[in-house]
Amino acid sequence: MVNKRLQPYTQMICTGERYAVVKVSNHLFINWYMPCSGTPDKQFIIDEVLRKVGMCIQNHIECNLVLGGDFNCDLDSSDFLTRLILDFMKENNVFRCNLAAGCNKIFTYCGDALGNYSCIDFVLMSDLTYLCTYTVK
Repeated sequence: MVNKRLQPYTQMICTGERYAVVKVSNHLFINWYMPCSGTPDKQFIIDEVLRKVGMCIQNHIECNLVLGGDFNCDLDSSDFLTRLILDFMKENNVFRCNLAAGCNKIFTYCGDALGNYSCIDFVLMSDLTYLCTYTVK
């Protein structure tokens, strides 16, 4: 699902059950869906996604990164599995768009009926000069 005028510049880099990496010109777009709590082998799955996506990034170090998706963790927490993702972010020099835009704690899911709110979906970028605006609705 790529706009026709971008097709000549677009290349599928790698995909898996929980991630997709697409190159458009000199930008690498990554989407992932990390396992939620209670998922069997959660740490193994996270390790595997980070390893495979990390290899795609290393094979395209000339590209600017845009990474988004369901992280299924709060990046402001310090538990072990979140630390894996934070270390990955540091190793690959990607930064949280919500913090860069001054949106410190915004909920990406709001279930008003049951009073459920969470912030587990994020967008990261390697070059925040490309960030024009950031809003969660």
